[in-house]
Amino acid sequence: MSAVTDAVLESRRLAEPRLEATYAIVFFDAIRVKIRNEGMVNNRRFTWRLGCVARATKKSRTVDRADRRREVWLRVMTELRNRGTQDILIAVVDGLKGFPER
Repeated sequence: MSAVTDAVLESRRLAEPRLEATYAIVFFDAIRVKIRNEGMVNNRRFTWRLGCVARATKKSRTVDRADRRREVWLRVMTELRNRGTQDILIAVVDGLKGFPER
């Protein structure tokens, strides 16, 4: 089972495009949405990122479901690094829980 899981994760990773090495500005935020599933209404968190490069010609937008508030931003930053981003000049964040203060 783990071999199948690893193969699926690897194929997903290969399908994700490389990101720019440097973004001038990246906006990070999260939203809570009520979703009805099988007759029950639950709150689901989603994170989003919008990155703008210095020449303002290309943007990277991503929305992900976030199950665990404390770990989500570490996962987001790790994903950005793994997909090729090396530097963010300005990160715009508005007091998100689990996001580093500095």
